Amino acid sequence: MRFSRVEQVAIGACVAGLALVCISFAAGVPRPVVAGTRTVAIWLGVMLVAAGVAWRPGSRFMRPGAGLGVAAGLCYAAGDVSTKGAVSGVGLFLVPVLVACHVIGFVALQLAFQRGGALATAGMSTLLNNALPIMAGIVAFHERLPAAPFGVVRAAGFVVVVLGAAMLARPERPALQALEDGSASTVASPGPPG
Repeated sequence: MRFSRVEQVAIGACVAGLALVCISFAAGVPRPVVAGTRTVAIWLGVMLVAAGVAWRPGSRFMRPGAGLGVAAGLCYAAGDVSTKGAVSGVGLFLVPVLVACHVIGFVALQLAFQRGGALATAGMSTLLNNALPIMAGIVAFHERLPAAPFGVVRAAGFVVVVLGAAMLARPERPALQALEDGSASTVASPGPPG
C-alpha cells in the first residue's frame, strides 16, 4: 500500500505527537483523583454526541470510513473514561455505560473497515482512543499537567496528534473536488430546453 504525501506527513505528525506525549510521562504519573459525577457525565455526553455526529452527518466531509472510525474512537474513549470513573470512585453505575460504549465502538469500527482504508478507519479510531482518555484525565479527573518542560512537551504532543488526525480524516482532493462540483452543478444546472 502506497501512501500519498499528505498521508505520510499526517502519519509522521501522529507518531511524533504520541512520542512527545510518551516523553512527557518521564515527569511521573499523577496520583488518581476522584472526579465529580457531573463532570464525568458531561465529558461522556460530549464524546457520545460527537460520535453520533461523526457516524452520520459528519462523515460526508471525511474520507470513506473516516466518520465511522472517528465514532469508534470516541466510543472506545468514552468506554475507557467510564472504566476510569468506575474504578476511581465515581460510581459502579458506569459499568453498563462502559460495556455499551465498547460494543457500539466495535460495531462502528467493523462498519468502518467495510467502507474505508486502514488509515481512515483504524488510524482515526486508535488516535482518538489513545488521546481522549489522557485529555479526560486532565479535564474530568483533574490530573495536572507536569511542570515545564514536560507539561509543554505533553501539550505540544496533543496539538500535533490532533493536526495529524485532521489531515488523515480530510477527504482526498478528487473526492472533495467531486463533492464541490456536484453541488455546483446542482445549483447551476440549466432548466429544460425551451
